[in-house]
Amino acid sequence: MAKFIKFASYNLHGIQQGKSQLLELCQSHDVIAIQEHWLPDYNLNKIVDFHSDFLVVAKSAMSEKIRSGFLRGRPFGGVAVLVRKAIIRNIRVVGVDTNNRCLAVMITFHGDYKMLLIDVYLPCSEPSNEYRSALLDSLGFIENCIVCNDYDAMMIVGDFNFDCVDSYPGYSVFKSLCDEYKVMCCDSRAKSGIKYTYFHESLNRYSVIDHMFIDEDAFANVIEYDTIDSGLNLSDHVPISCTLALPLCADLRVGSHSRVNQQNRVKVLRWDRGDLSMYYSITGQMLQGMYVPYDLLTTKCDGHICSHLTDINCFYKEIVDILDYAAKCSVPLVQCDTFKPYWNAELQQLKEDSVQAHLAWTAMGKPRQGWINQFRLRCKYRYKAAIKNAALAFEWDLDDELGQFYIQKDMNKFWKNGRVDSLKEIPFQVRLVVILTHMRLQIYLKNHFLSAALTHIRIAN
Repeated sequence: MAKFIKFASYNLHGIQQGKSQLLELCQSHDVIAIQEHWLPDYNLNKIVDFHSDFLVVAKSAMSEKIRSGFLRGRPFGGVAVLVRKAIIRNIRVVGVDTNNRCLAVMITFHGDYKMLLIDVYLPCSEPSNEYRSALLDSLGFIENCIVCNDYDAMMIVGDFNFDCVDSYPGYSVFKSLCDEYKVMCCDSRAKSGIKYTYFHESLNRYSVIDHMFIDEDAFANVIEYDTIDSGLNLSDHVPISCTLALPLCADLRVGSHSRVNQQNRVKVLRWDRGDLSMYYSITGQMLQGMYVPYDLLTTKCDGHICSHLTDINCFYKEIVDILDYAAKCSVPLVQCDTFKPYWNAELQQLKEDSVQAHLAWTAMGKPRQGWINQFRLRCKYRYKAAIKNAALAFEWDLDDELGQFYIQKDMNKFWKNGRVDSLKEIPFQVRLVVILTHMRLQIYLKNHFLSAALTHIRIAN
């Protein structure tokens, strides 16, 4: 039985730029290939743990750069593949090329249908020997994956950095590989011609450099192919989307609305968003109305065996049930990471303004000149800047608050306000150096004061 599986490819231009759009893709798509997440190895958890419904394979492009010394300039590169857990049996990493530009995974869907998916971020097109050499390295890796693996379908998706036109030297080389292995470009399946997948607003340059290529047999199963234009997108690329009809087993339930996915989502109580006065009132009234078994305080057990265990457990369960009921009435239960700690009403309003401005711009034919385009860009940049400033202000306030608690030697509040995700962002090597430095300093001070004390004793004697 054929099932519709939705694929997407998206160049984030940095996780901070693209996470709003990526979250929207997670609600509507089943397999998502991303490029340019700009994350080092020690921060890949931001992608791996991005959504609880997805299994993620991610690779950083900055590993060698960081190991060789300090990172200069902005971060770069990185590829990852997100696959919805409910539609697959497993996912296996086939390999990564030497330049960390290509990531190949084997996805086994229900019904043992295997797909080889290769996520690529190819070098920028230019007429040079260095470009041709880097491109041939990537294409050699792709060809090796195609030849050395057994699969039912094969896709090559991502940012190719060239239009599918013979005038581009990169496409001319890649086309020969496509012809040899009968791989088709999905651009031709778009209902209306795709005008751009990359647009540089300030330079007014645009091109179609994000593509999906699929083997000839599966190409006939392409149901829909198009770009996704949204006011939430802060990247300079737009996502591309492809719907495929795949012969999967009949009991598979695809999509983000399946009952299995809803049950498996991890949810938490957001006490910072709750009505604590209501919680206090409900617990006060209900706990005062409880029957308290005072006889448990006076009666004794028979020997070493507790004969009142059932009464104690019942009393404990009643207390927990009351607290749980009060929390459900007054504290929102939301999926993990639904709210950012710095999110506020102003950011929500700016987000809505950006979305509405984008919809109005789309309804007027997406003009690149005129007042509506300027208004759209103004709303987009205000939203983008506000998110960045709010996140920085939150980090600075947290650092100042932790510093005050540390100076006041209030360790309870210090550890209560410290966040685990902040510690994760610090590389293990750095944490190790800090710990060893503190240990050496403690030993040095201990020996110094001990020596000074012994000298003072000798003088006194």
